[in-house]
Amino acid sequence: MAVALATLFSASSFRKGWTQVQSDFPNYYTAAVLARQHLPLERFYDWPWFQRQMNYAGTERQLGSYIPQTPLTMIPLLPLSGLPPQTAKRIWLTLNLVFLILSAVLLARLTRTSTAIPLLIAFAGYESLASNFLLGQYYVFLLFLITLALWGLATARSITGGFVMGVACMLKLYTAPFFFYFLWKRQWRALLGMLAACLVLGALSVAWFGWHANLFYVNYVLSRASENAILDPYHPGAGAFTNLLRRTFIAEPELNPHPLLQAPFVFFFLRPFLTMAVLAVPLLAIRREHTPSPREIAWFFVAILLASPNTASYVFILLVLPVVILMDGVSRRWALALVSLYILLCLFPTIWWLLALYFMAGYGSWRGIRLRPAIVVFTLIAAISLWSARSHQRSYNQEPPRMFASVSNQPSSIYASSPAISATGLVFESISAGRYVLNRTMAFEGQAFHPSVPASGHPIFFELAAHGHSRIMSFDPRTNLLEGLTAESLDATNPAVTLSGDRLAFISQGQLFVRGQGALVTPHPVQDAAWFPTGDHLAFSVNGAIYDSRDGLLLAPRIAGEQSEPAISPDGKWLALTATRQGIRHIWIEELSTKTAHELTGGNCNSDAAAWEPDSQAVIFPSDCTRGLGLPSLYRSSRPQHR
Repeated sequence: MAVALATLFSASSFRKGWTQVQSDFPNYYTAAVLARQHLPLERFYDWPWFQRQMNYAGTERQLGSYIPQTPLTMIPLLPLSGLPPQTAKRIWLTLNLVFLILSAVLLARLTRTSTAIPLLIAFAGYESLASNFLLGQYYVFLLFLITLALWGLATARSITGGFVMGVACMLKLYTAPFFFYFLWKRQWRALLGMLAACLVLGALSVAWFGWHANLFYVNYVLSRASENAILDPYHPGAGAFTNLLRRTFIAEPELNPHPLLQAPFVFFFLRPFLTMAVLAVPLLAIRREHTPSPREIAWFFVAILLASPNTASYVFILLVLPVVILMDGVSRRWALALVSLYILLCLFPTIWWLLALYFMAGYGSWRGIRLRPAIVVFTLIAAISLWSARSHQRSYNQEPPRMFASVSNQPSSIYASSPAISATGLVFESISAGRYVLNRTMAFEGQAFHPSVPASGHPIFFELAAHGHSRIMSFDPRTNLLEGLTAESLDATNPAVTLSGDRLAFISQGQLFVRGQGALVTPHPVQDAAWFPTGDHLAFSVNGAIYDSRDGLLLAPRIAGEQSEPAISPDGKWLALTATRQGIRHIWIEELSTKTAHELTGGNCNSDAAAWEPDSQAVIFPSDCTRGLGLPSLYRSSRPQHR
C-alpha cells in the first residue's frame, strides 16, 4: 500500500512541484539570495520590497513574503541560492524525499516496526504531504530534524538531541516550548544542548545580519507572529485557537465585520490563557523524575501544534511523528482512530480535529495531574493572561481603527497601502488577482507599486516590477495609455511627481534622480522623497533623517526614531512622516514654521506612508492594526490644529 501511494504521489504532486515554481519555495529561495547579497534583514519583512526582490530573483507571477520566518529560516537554501529557481526547487524536493525516508527509518527504529508504517501514514495524510512538495515547503525537513532530536533523546544522546532541537527552534520556532519541557523534567543535558544550539545560531545571525536587525525581528515580527497577526488573522480555514477567538471577539471592517461578540478584552485574555494551558497540562501530567519517554514527548508535541498560532495543512506532516509513536503498543482500533484523525486533519485542518488528537494523545495520563500544583500553575497562567490582556487593551484603544474613519472599505480586502490623492480622488497600492495592482482593479503585466499623482489626477505615475527589473511608468486612466519613463537598467523605484505634474523624481541604486536632470547631489542611500508644492526642491530620507534638498537642513530634528516617507502638505506648511522606534512605525505631523510635532497614531502596530488631501486639512494613511502584519487598510485623520 505504501508503494502504491508513493507511486500516486510521484505521478501527481511531486511531478507538479518538479515542473512549477509555486509558493512557498520562492519565499525561502529569495530570502537566501538576499542573504548572500548581505541586504538588510529589516527589508525582508517589507511586503512590497520583498515582492520586488522576488521578481529580480526570477519569480515573475507569484505573490510572496518572508513574514513570519526567523532570520535563519533560509539557511538550508543558501547552497541553492546561486541556481535558477526551478533547478534549486528540484534539488530541494529531492532532498526532501531523502529527509522523509530518513524520518521513517528513525521512527521505525524508535517504535520497532517496519519503515513502511511511517511512510504509509505520511502518504495517508496525502493533502499535507502533497502540498509540501507542490509548494516546496519546509516541513518535511523540519520533521526530519525533530525526529532526529527525539531519536537522540531516546538513545541516551541527550546533548545531541537537545542540540538538534535547538537547531529546529532557530529555524522555525516550533520546538521552542521544549525549553520548558526539559526544564520541567530536569533534563539538564538536553537543555544545555538546546541552549548551545540557540546561542551558536543566534551568534551566526548577529554576525550575518547585525544586532539591530535581530532586535528588529524580535520587536517587529516575532511579537505579532506569536499572536497570529499575519496574513488574514480572521480566516476560518486556519486551524488555530487564535483565529477562532479573533473571529469571535474582534471586529475588523473588511476582514471580520460581524464577530459573534465585540469583546476584545476577552480575546486578549483567552489567547495567552489557552496557549499556556494547552502546554501546561502535559507537563503537569507527566512524572518529572523519569527520563523523557517518546509517548510523553509525542503528547507534548501535539500540544505545541495545538497551541501554535500559525498552522496550515502542510504543517500537519509534522504529526507523522507523534501518530507513529502513539500507535506503538496500542490496539488496532486505537491505532486506526489515531490514523483517521490524522487523515481528517490533513483533509480538513480545523482546530477541533487537532483538539481531539490532543485528548487521545494524553489518554491514560490525565490522572497523573495533582490538584495542588495544577491550582498553582493555572492561577499563575490566569494572572499572566490578565496582565497581558490589560496591556493589549491599552494598545488596542490607541490604534487608528478606534480613532479614525476607515477609507475605501471592501469586504475581504487584505491589503491597501501607499495612498496618493488628487482632485479626482484616491489612488493606492493593493493586491488583487495574485499580484500588486492599483485601486484593486488597475492590473498590469508585473507588480505595480507606489503610485504618485499630480493635482489634476492624471496621469498616474508608479513603479512596475517585471522581467527582473523595475521601471517608472505613467498610466492615463482616461485613455488607458501606458508609457515607460525609465530604462530597465536603472531599476527605478518610488516615483514622486510635483503638484503641477511637470517634474518627476525617483530613486535608483540609492540615488535620488529627477527625470531630465539626472542624479541630485545628496547623501545616500536615499529611501524615499516628496516634492514641496513649489516643485523646486524635495524632502528626502537618508539614514533615518529627513532633509531638504535645497539647503540640506534637517526637516524634523525633534522627532525621535528613524524617519522616512516624508509628505509635504499642498499649502507647504506641514510635514507628515513615518517615525520607526523599536520596529514599530507611527505617523507624525510637524508644523514646518515652528517645528512643533504631534504623534498622530498609536498602538503596538504600524501606521505609515501618509498622503495629504488637496486642502491640507487631513491625511490618508495605511495601518495594519488589528490586521495581518504589513497588510494594512486605509484610514483618514484630520491634522492637528494650530496651537
